[in-house]
Amino acid sequence: MSYKFKLTFLNTLTFNLESLPAFLMLGFCLCIPFSSPLSSVFAVSLIFFYILSGDYRQKWQAFASSRISIFCTLLFFWTIITGLFSEANTSFLYHDLFKYKKMLLCIPFFYYMSTKLKRDLIIAYVSGVFIVIGLSMLKGHGFIHLLQTGEFQYTQSFRIYITEGMHIALALFALLYFFKFYPAFRKKLVIPILIILIHALFMNGRMGLISLIVVSIYFSFLLFETIYLKLYFFGFLLITSVTVYQFSPLVQLRALRTIDEASQIFNPAPVTSIRLQYFQLSTQLFLKHPIIGNGPGSFKTANNLTDIDSDLKTHLHTHNEYLTLLSQYGLIGFSLFSLIIFFSTRALYTDQLNRYREVVFIGLALFLLNCLTDSMVYMEAYFLVFLIGLCHVSHESSQVKSGHPLSV
Repeated sequence: MSYKFKLTFLNTLTFNLESLPAFLMLGFCLCIPFSSPLSSVFAVSLIFFYILSGDYRQKWQAFASSRISIFCTLLFFWTIITGLFSEANTSFLYHDLFKYKKMLLCIPFFYYMSTKLKRDLIIAYVSGVFIVIGLSMLKGHGFIHLLQTGEFQYTQSFRIYITEGMHIALALFALLYFFKFYPAFRKKLVIPILIILIHALFMNGRMGLISLIVVSIYFSFLLFETIYLKLYFFGFLLITSVTVYQFSPLVQLRALRTIDEASQIFNPAPVTSIRLQYFQLSTQLFLKHPIIGNGPGSFKTANNLTDIDSDLKTHLHTHNEYLTLLSQYGLIGFSLFSLIIFFSTRALYTDQLNRYREVVFIGLALFLLNCLTDSMVYMEAYFLVFLIGLCHVSHESSQVKSGHPLSV
């Protein structure tokens, strides 16, 4: 590639530009769990390097051969096109117009991906989750509060707890996966696993709890060889869950709130849940223009015309990614998103060299699960790029390899 040379400063610092994309990707993945602005710095730097580093014919061929990159690009441009006929308030429209731009990062991310780099990216991401835990100590961790006062209290999350549970669950699964399949590292993994488990006990958010349950069940099926052991472990988890529910008022409150919200769907009386009102409103918008959608900003515009008296009127999205796509970008936008997920999953299971397929698969499953209660592409598009990047089938001969680190 045209940028394969070294820069030497004062005969002490040697910088290998061939490894710069790998460095930027590692920094990007490290920052995903705790800082979107820092992730954006690495993402923008990677895009600029991709644009300025030459080899444009090879890059075009790589892009043209990647269905996922094409569909990510089409989804972004479709969201822009729908803005041309959107009837949304002008300020809401402009605020919402470029929300899917982060999906374009998959183009350089795929181009510089390599099989060896996938492992390093997962390790960087898990390291970022531990930074989240460390930063939570500064805000007030529930475990520290328990030791000091003897009272249970949720941890004051450094980032919004809605997405933190998803990251904690995936990091836990990744560590458990490495613990099972890489015996040489088991002693080193015991303490990190215990730290995450303790942190999870004091973590707020119902979806975080559900994500941990999904991870536990899925890992049990990987852990045990026979169907009998799998069933025994599933029974153990079920009994443990019932016991925790029976003796924990906080867990009971969470469960009853969830059941109450769900039951309102079948109740003919007006719903009181703000989230369900959002779902109803977005469904009405979808039925208005089911094919092409209503355009960016349309949900917030319609939401501000309702009788909902809540601070949640400030939200741009529906708290459901699927309804966001359907209501604002129609079946066309929803289909493009579905094709991205479909081809990513297919690529994941056709890549025989990918040793971390189970980790990536559960990551995608957690992302799609959390899409039911939040607009995750709005909030965690970088996380999705990270996951579909790990699904990508690498062609080692033309990509940057993680075996050539930055030399200092």
